[in-house]
Amino acid sequence: MSFFSPYDALFSSAWDPIGPGGFEDHNSAVMSRACSDQELEANPVTGIMMPLRAAWSGMSTKTDLAEDGTMAGRIDVPPNAVLWNAQDQRWESGFIYADLEGDGSSFGYRKSGSITAFSQASFAFTFGTWHHGRPVNANDYRYSLALPYDIAYSKGPDDRVHDEEYAAAVNSRLARTRGVVFNRDATITVYGDAAFPADKAELAGLLCPSLMVSASGRGAIVPWEILEAIKAIVAEGSESGTVYSYNSNPDFTEVDIRNQACVADIRAKLQEFAARGRVPAALRGFITPAQAAKNYRLAIGFIDRHGHCLIGNGAFVLDRYDVLKNTGVLLANRDPAYPYAKGYFAKTLATSFARVDAVTVPIFRQGMDLMVDVTVSQVAFPAATARPAPRANVKVSLVGSLETSYAAALVKPGSFAAVIPARDLAGLASGTYTIVVEAALGVEAPAVDTATLTVF
Repeated sequence: MSFFSPYDALFSSAWDPIGPGGFEDHNSAVMSRACSDQELEANPVTGIMMPLRAAWSGMSTKTDLAEDGTMAGRIDVPPNAVLWNAQDQRWESGFIYADLEGDGSSFGYRKSGSITAFSQASFAFTFGTWHHGRPVNANDYRYSLALPYDIAYSKGPDDRVHDEEYAAAVNSRLARTRGVVFNRDATITVYGDAAFPADKAELAGLLCPSLMVSASGRGAIVPWEILEAIKAIVAEGSESGTVYSYNSNPDFTEVDIRNQACVADIRAKLQEFAARGRVPAALRGFITPAQAAKNYRLAIGFIDRHGHCLIGNGAFVLDRYDVLKNTGVLLANRDPAYPYAKGYFAKTLATSFARVDAVTVPIFRQGMDLMVDVTVSQVAFPAATARPAPRANVKVSLVGSLETSYAAALVKPGSFAAVIPARDLAGLASGTYTIVVEAALGVEAPAVDTATLTVF
């Protein structure tokens, strides 16, 4: 698949997978989403969060409230639950990351002998493979959980990793996490102060670890090798001498993984890391220098083949992108390790829903029943085909000083009729009234349309 956008030439944002303004314009966001699979996605039919790369289990939450409206129940966070300590650069238990002043002005670490949370859940992952050929694994989540603390927490006035704009965007989310347990079976159990009593799927979305580290939550997903190199060109300096940042501060150059100068600086860092066998601090003890060097070389190979650093995990691979012509080519990800075969989602998400095509209201006549005719189609998703609905639950409501509702009967496929009795119309004063029609095939949210009745 190829794409072209002259609009993007005028209103484009940097392809920054970390900062709050990365992939901000519509076209960049659409492209990055094609290359990135998130853990959970909103079902396009129901709007409810559904598992994509992560499934939750063992969820528990405290929903009782104290008299003052605060949460009364708490879950004990076990001692093997850890957080990333950005100050000491190690995984550690016995502390929380919190709003220290209580006014959102200062976030940092605080020791705590007893840590509790409002909710917990365990997540099992469908890992797959990165576009440069390395399998996704639990270490990717270790890194993506640690990096936001590194950037959000200020370790002093000379800390070049820290970014205030990033911190402002993510601090409240980081403070919500009370601890994580990396289980031996590669699942991750999360303890957090998140609550969504109405729907456990939404609560899962608040608790679930993510490979996306973007402050905006809409950036691209890239592997830790690229993120570590980006962090290094910002904090340690670049081969070209360009001074980079994670934001659009005009005093610096924002990271942009499609910009050839930035790509060259990232590639140079990857070469340096490969030669040294650099292991990121968050992964020490989990991978060897030799394994890290191999991973860096895989990333370099991808850059040499494709000319950019957008190494995703999703359904499409960005084969090439021409910055000057604003054109790119996406190739379907046919790696055998990609978990979703062609047509999977079209089949899995296939459903039908009602659509109200027309509402016909006759002229009001005093003392006579009113017959409201409704035309309803059954629409297939995602095929986007429609046919006269052979059945549907159709309700017609007359909105006046009081709302009265009437069930519509099936006349023939696609046609329904409801009768509003003359006795219910007799007391209406002269004026206009709204007739609301709702139609549903089952338990889905109904289709709604309105019409006007004039009484004179």
